[in-house]
Amino acid sequence: MTTPDFDPLQSDVRPPADPSRHPGVDDATRATVGAVLTYGAALLIGGLAALLSDPGAPGFRSAGSTRAQLAVQAVVFAAAALLLIESLRLMHRPGTRDPLANPAASPRVRPALAPVFALGLAAAVGAYLVGPLVSELLPSLTDKNPPVDKLGIDSALGSDLATVLVVAGLVPLGEELLFRGVLVGAWVRANRPVIAVLLSTVLFSAAHLTVGSRSVVVTALLGLLFAAAFMLSGSLGAPVLAHCTVNAIALVDAGLVGAVPLVVLAVTVLATTVVASRLSPLVSWRPPAGTLTE
Repeated sequence: MTTPDFDPLQSDVRPPADPSRHPGVDDATRATVGAVLTYGAALLIGGLAALLSDPGAPGFRSAGSTRAQLAVQAVVFAAAALLLIESLRLMHRPGTRDPLANPAASPRVRPALAPVFALGLAAAVGAYLVGPLVSELLPSLTDKNPPVDKLGIDSALGSDLATVLVVAGLVPLGEELLFRGVLVGAWVRANRPVIAVLLSTVLFSAAHLTVGSRSVVVTALLGLLFAAAFMLSGSLGAPVLAHCTVNAIALVDAGLVGAVPLVVLAVTVLATTVVASRLSPLVSWRPPAGTLTE
């Protein structure tokens, strides 16, 4: 007769498991390391894209100063986020070739769009007030350049539409997938909601560090709002809608005009929100009971 801590195939005795440690913590730690490495890669690749597309641009900005840089970073964020989410799932289901092929083994609940939109719009209203509030309370904080400078907003229709698709579509989806989908999702699964919110907020604000001190504070507060929207709604659609709306307002404030660009802007916000809602079952995935192991 063997004891639970003894492996008959080994000659030694396993150390007892730490009862205070949730088995999902290791996965969340790996996800955090992956997110940090992803941000570094996106910064490097995006910087190279900026140099190629705008050789005269001064400095090296993590938040991007060109559409090319922003687009590349957003794509890297989104691709890495999906890979990280999938790798965490495969860790616990090594015998399953396609984890999405058997929904019954890992139920995924897609929240109704109505509450998702309601929470997303509420977060967008709060986010819109964050910038003026920070400027009022902390007037000494400044940014080196406006985040929307040199994005291509001008009288050229093609330039405006490309700007809309990147800033109001790709960027919010890519960043929310990584910072909320991967980071918050992984730490919530590990039953560490406070760590989930703090880590995603710190890394999200760090992504805007080179823009200026004001952007760091603003994006930290936005990160808190977006994380709360994600956790309350159970859907990536809510923070994506809020993020898209904030970026859309920034584009209008920066001078985006014209019926066609504004219609495309509204459609982009709605379409990106729906896409994010469709992706929510990935980031809200819960492993079947008993499959999380140290």
